[in-house]
Amino acid sequence: MKIKSIKEIKLFLNFFLPIINNTNRHALRYVFRHSIFEEIPSGNKISVDTFFGYSDSFILVLQGFVSGYILECPMPRRDVWLGVSGSVYFNESVVNEAKGFNLEALEDSWVLIIPRKELEKGCDDYPILNRLFSHLLFPNAIRDLNSITLLSKLDGSANKLRYFKTIYPKVWKQVPERIYRTYLIQPDF
Repeated sequence: MKIKSIKEIKLFLNFFLPIINNTNRHALRYVFRHSIFEEIPSGNKISVDTFFGYSDSFILVLQGFVSGYILECPMPRRDVWLGVSGSVYFNESVVNEAKGFNLEALEDSWVLIIPRKELEKGCDDYPILNRLFSHLLFPNAIRDLNSITLLSKLDGSANKLRYFKTIYPKVWKQVPERIYRTYLIQPDF
């Protein structure tokens, strides 16, 4: 097991302590022990499946701005998620089995990955984790997925661009044109 850096500890505590108070240290310790932290410098790309070895995982952006995309040869890149600090994505092998889910840092970023099996075990062992994930983080992930699904269903690039600006009001100007164009021409998933 890799020893966590002070930066990783700070990012973890800054995110989780306001949500889970100090009386539930054991639950925090469990999540911390089973988490994988990764720093992604701006412009770098990583494959979540191969890099981390977990295709079923919970991805949380602790700091920064990332684009999640699926790369399936010979098809072009398909962007499916934009994550800012606090954003959540559930990567499932059933959905992305042969496709490969990747992250690209649009600015220097830190992500936390929790393997699905470890997360499920933690939720069974610590009811506070079950409440945290089912009532706070999971709904955020569903909301993001619903927004992207609705975006893909809209007709016309102008409508898609307007909705894209609505769902990402603070960051859409930071998104490279090559990425938001994939949302505008993206086929139904």
